[in-house]
Amino acid sequence: MVEYWKKAAIVGGLGAWSDAMDALLMAHTLGMIAATWKLGPEIVGLVVGVWSIGNVVSALISGPLIDSYGRKKMWVLANFITGLLYIYLALSPNEWHFMFGRFLTGVFALMSTLAGLYIFEEAPKEKRGFTSGIVGLFGLLGALNSSAMLIVAAVTGIGWRGIYWYGVAWNFLISILGLLFLRESSLWLERRKLIEEGKLMEKKVPYGRLFETGIRRRFLLSLFVYVFTATLLGLPIHFRSYLELVILQFPYELTGILGIIMTSVGAAGAFFWPRLSDKIGRVKTLTLISIVGLVGSQLCFRTNILVGVGPTLPVIAFYLLFWCIWVFGWNGGVSTERIWAAELFPTGIRGTATSLRTIIGGLFGVFSTMITGFLAAYIGLMTVYWLLTAIGGIAAILLLWLGKAPETKGIKLEI
Repeated sequence: MVEYWKKAAIVGGLGAWSDAMDALLMAHTLGMIAATWKLGPEIVGLVVGVWSIGNVVSALISGPLIDSYGRKKMWVLANFITGLLYIYLALSPNEWHFMFGRFLTGVFALMSTLAGLYIFEEAPKEKRGFTSGIVGLFGLLGALNSSAMLIVAAVTGIGWRGIYWYGVAWNFLISILGLLFLRESSLWLERRKLIEEGKLMEKKVPYGRLFETGIRRRFLLSLFVYVFTATLLGLPIHFRSYLELVILQFPYELTGILGIIMTSVGAAGAFFWPRLSDKIGRVKTLTLISIVGLVGSQLCFRTNILVGVGPTLPVIAFYLLFWCIWVFGWNGGVSTERIWAAELFPTGIRGTATSLRTIIGGLFGVFSTMITGFLAAYIGLMTVYWLLTAIGGIAAILLLWLGKAPETKGIKLEI
């Protein structure tokens, strides 16, 4: 008989597939959407940024809801509502309606991701990195699927709207699978039992606990590592199709093919790095990831200066090589950082801690994505990427090294 934590990892992995599509459909369709409504770089920045605003709103409410009402309920509900919102996106008549729908999608898609905490709570302590790698692999397969849909759209002529209808089907499927095959987190249920027996006091919105002695330092370290790795170092992922179609002047078909290759490499990173962290530790792994991501980004985002633009072999090869190095590190960083952060906090505040990190990181993401569009109009998109990823990578390395980040590999999760 298959152990439940493995079943949960598979269903959670399919959820990560859906979540990756939710996050990356914009990156893969932005060029087509910009062409449909003839959007300039400033509006493109807004279109991308509203997702982060939705993430911030979601983070304000999702953590306390997940901690209070359970992981499964909120996971199923969030995926179902996201499916409904994709219908609205596919029917949007202009960029302003689309931005509103994208904002709401950011709210509920993130709620689904945060509710995925049950995966780490069910996995054995020696298998958390492996489990995260499996989930990350599914997530990158979702991104690969999204890239493949770009090719399908170019060949069949269904356009970006057809891709969003595909997103409708996926989110509804995931909500049904969760409803049928998942059960509530055992740690969460154990904690609820202690509360009902009067052995544990509950705070409905326990944000204050994050700043208690012993937890405050861990929270602040995890927050800044999250901001520097997930937000700044990963910023270019949101603008990939726009960068390739508009800046590097690649055709649609080439962008889709490159996306498949890049996503495959990212999938390998999402599986490799968390597994490595089970052996050498989370902190050492995150430091190595930041170095790899920094090197790849600094060369990738100078392609137009060092090699040129246009669909020529030298340009394609140089850009693809160093994007793959960057995304191999960054995708692994997202997966590994998520395990590390989950292990830092007790079950009663794990969702809330993740939520508050996402609120602050999301505000930073809103600013960085929107400012990217405006700065790009003056100094160029590639220069903005080069600068912001440099800040993110260097800051993460220094913080992990000088901040003496706590190692969590192999620890027992607290109730």
